[in-house]
Amino acid sequence: MKRSVLFAFVALFVIVNVGSLNAPLLARADDTMEDLQKHVEKLRAQQQSGAKVAPQGAVQPPQAGMVEVQRALQQAPATPSQERKIEVTRTHVRASDGVPFPEPEEVILPPPPPLPPLPTSEMVAYPPQPEYKRPPRCEGDQNIREALGFEYGPSEEVLVSDVIYLPEDLMPVDTIEVLGSKASTHTYGPNSGDGVNIRMYYDAVPCVPYRIRYTNKAKYVDRGNFALKNYDKQISGRGQYHSWMQQKLFLGK
Repeated sequence: MKRSVLFAFVALFVIVNVGSLNAPLLARADDTMEDLQKHVEKLRAQQQSGAKVAPQGAVQPPQAGMVEVQRALQQAPATPSQERKIEVTRTHVRASDGVPFPEPEEVILPPPPPLPPLPTSEMVAYPPQPEYKRPPRCEGDQNIREALGFEYGPSEEVLVSDVIYLPEDLMPVDTIEVLGSKASTHTYGPNSGDGVNIRMYYDAVPCVPYRIRYTNKAKYVDRGNFALKNYDKQISGRGQYHSWMQQKLFLGK
């Protein structure tokens, strides 16, 4: 098969390039590649030595050698590349020996691999949240001083922080004048919600009204009505009620 293919291509080359030579070309089906090359070289030598060549465009009668070449080309078996036909499908171009794409309804995809099992872990048991309720009213009025065990800052006692828990109806308009310059107020009552109850829970407020003051020397805890005094002028003393607070507490105004 390979020998016939080579013979056909070389014979075609001879027809195209030296078909107009005025010399006999004897080609046989059993000629080898080497024999064909010798024929071509012989024809070229004749052309160079002055052999008559027909003018371009002239029609010549078929010579014996050319007839043999044409007959060999006709008798040579077709090659696989000549037999292959290209056909166009809807989705791709393939050779006749290819595999066509299946129709969409014929496509069967393999099932996906199973998912790995999720890691299991025991649920963490969180402690139940406490019930945030308003502490009861303080039974008495008290001033309690607790030393810090250390001192810092100036030699005189200076107020550092002041937090007061008081009822909504006793919340003054001007907290600085009535309760003190650094008073931070948190009111409780029908409109306060659970926020202030949660804060009192974390501040460990046992009863209300309640006040916690820190200075550079001590911690002061004021309970009951004493939590509603102004201690700006007497940080470590008894403090005094503002006139507005006196009217609310004792005169019911």
